[in-house]
Amino acid sequence: MTTSLDVIASELKLATTAYQCLCILAETPGLLGLQAVGFREEMTQPVLPTIVDGENWALRFGWPPNFVDGWITKGHASNFPARLARRKNRRIHSWLLPASNAAYAKRGLTSEELETIQYMHNFDICSGVTVVTPLSFGQLGCISWFSKNETQHLVDGAIANSLQRIVENFFDGIDRNRQWTTASPLSPRETECLQWTARGLTDKEIAHLVGRSVHTINFHLKSAIKKLGAANRTHAVALAVHAKIINPVNTC
Repeated sequence: MTTSLDVIASELKLATTAYQCLCILAETPGLLGLQAVGFREEMTQPVLPTIVDGENWALRFGWPPNFVDGWITKGHASNFPARLARRKNRRIHSWLLPASNAAYAKRGLTSEELETIQYMHNFDICSGVTVVTPLSFGQLGCISWFSKNETQHLVDGAIANSLQRIVENFFDGIDRNRQWTTASPLSPRETECLQWTARGLTDKEIAHLVGRSVHTINFHLKSAIKKLGAANRTHAVALAVHAKIINPVNTC
């Protein structure tokens, strides 16, 4: 099984589209003897809803009927407690959900995280494995493999290393190949402000150049960050350059 997981990790490293990354990830639950897989990315614009034929991903990932609605649109993907995997500084955690939230309430989880655990219970999800990895610009990504079996799934060293590579390469591939449904999601003013930001100008300097207030420039940049699904301005610039929305600084 370890060899098969290593092949998956290598395929993700070579993937040239976000679509390919998702297809490859969908192959992993069976290799682990689990039933479903879901991922969380700390971005304001998750990649999954932008992929054509998105509803069929629920079937590919092994999600129960109606699971996808809450997992994405109601934010349970973001609230599934990644801290489970980070307990005792571990990035990989094999978990077994208790029959009630009482045990988790004692761990200091947020109300949103407890609601997400209850959401998992509603679909008879009892156990699984979660792997957390740092993303660019101080963000986190995690992938969880789910099962309806009330048995904790132990992960040995070799499999743990393979899963870590899979998660790292998956999010790297998603970020590297992030695309939008239109040529650019940004308005001309947002694009202009982001281009000047790429050149190192401050909000005040940009405001002077384009004849707008500093508040307006800040508003446009925040909007650009949100539309690009970026963590911050630096990340937004990197994504915009990669997508050829703005020009690299050395060609401006």
